[in-house]
Amino acid sequence: MRGPRIDELNRALTAFRDDLLGDSLAAQRVEIAVITFGTEVVLAQGFVTPDGLMVEPLRARGQTQMAPALHQAIDLIEHRRALYKQAALPCYTPWVFLITDGRPHAGFCPEMRRAAERIAEGEKRRSLAFYAVGVEGADLSVLAQVSVRPPVKLQGIKFNEMFVWLSHSLRTVSRSRLEERAALPPLTGWAEAP
Repeated sequence: MRGPRIDELNRALTAFRDDLLGDSLAAQRVEIAVITFGTEVVLAQGFVTPDGLMVEPLRARGQTQMAPALHQAIDLIEHRRALYKQAALPCYTPWVFLITDGRPHAGFCPEMRRAAERIAEGEKRRSLAFYAVGVEGADLSVLAQVSVRPPVKLQGIKFNEMFVWLSHSLRTVSRSRLEERAALPPLTGWAEAP
């Protein structure tokens, strides 16, 4: 992702943080981590509440190491859930929100298959919810193989609209009871119609 797309993504990520900070309950209950994947997979931000989200501007960096990034995201969630369990604290189902404009560097290789299996297992156990968003140029067929939900294609560079939707969704979930599935708003204004 280069040029205007990455610039808009960076602006939208900051607006996402600021919107969550405007809701006192979500600001306490929502935790965010950011993993980037280009030639390298980088934990850009470990889990923090919105007030601690200080991600350096994202930059395009070569190939799309999607499979290692997915494994790192799942590992990060499993570790966080274990900490919550050890402290006897309940937690909401974590979301993995994958945003890409490419296709995995190695294609749908065994490592991607294993990531897809881990995502499906997590969805079945309700230990995670996975959402795949393809930006112009993304291989939606690969994203469809990884996700139990159909992937969503972003309209143009409507990252801000997507993050507004995500913020509102997280705010809704933060007000729900742990055992219930909150109704999320429709994907209007940022997602292309299927």
